[in-house]
Amino acid sequence: MNLPISEANSIESITFVLVFERVFNKQEFQHLLRLENELKKDLPSFKQINGVGFRFEGGQVTPIASSQEITGILLQCFQSNGKPSIELKIESNIIEVTCFSYDRWEIVWKKAKSFLLEVIKSVDNDDNRLVICLLKVIDKFVYEGSCENYNVFNVFSENTQYLTKNIQHNKEMRLWHIFQGWFENSDVILNNLNINTSDANGKILTTIEHEIRHQFIKNPQIISNVKNKLDSIFSSLHEKNKAVIRALLNEEQLKRIGLCNHH
Repeated sequence: MNLPISEANSIESITFVLVFERVFNKQEFQHLLRLENELKKDLPSFKQINGVGFRFEGGQVTPIASSQEITGILLQCFQSNGKPSIELKIESNIIEVTCFSYDRWEIVWKKAKSFLLEVIKSVDNDDNRLVICLLKVIDKFVYEGSCENYNVFNVFSENTQYLTKNIQHNKEMRLWHIFQGWFENSDVILNNLNINTSDANGKILTTIEHEIRHQFIKNPQIISNVKNKLDSIFSSLHEKNKAVIRALLNEEQLKRIGLCNHH
């Protein structure tokens, strides 16, 4: 039997990402240090990521950690088992919020958006425009039966367009990997869909990783003009992810994760 990794849904993690044209500068990172106190209630763990320099000596290149230059910040909240429940990472030109305890979209997005908007206060400069809004969702299913009885259609629909004929014609094949991508709306929306199975301590683990990008590459946006549109942008990406999952999974799995009848 294939089961989602949790009782309510199959989502292992969901990540919300903003990508900017240039790397955040020293002044911006210094300003971002305020997040340690301002987000302490929700993200009590704070780590500063420092730059790494290199030294050429004796014919070898040796990395040297620098305590002077900040290149990133990581804030986290942990579950009782020691694993993170949510984290905020700012590094290079990227802001990302990852939730590892998914409940409902409205709850998770509200929390993620509040973190994104808090960071935007420190990097809202007209000379560094937004080029990508990205949503990445990782779903997982665990097969707990005997390997001899494995069938790919225990998870996937026989009518899905996202499996190759090789997989469909060899449905007992236990380990495989498919990577595909496509554009929508000319080149505004880019989908990357990575599906694979792996051996997890004798159990077959099916992983579906779907990344959807809303791209402003041809027309980068001032973040102050976009921040009020984040709800509609990410909600649209969320709907695109649900549409792909509905087209991928069979009816039994859709019932288990609450995606039947387009609810």
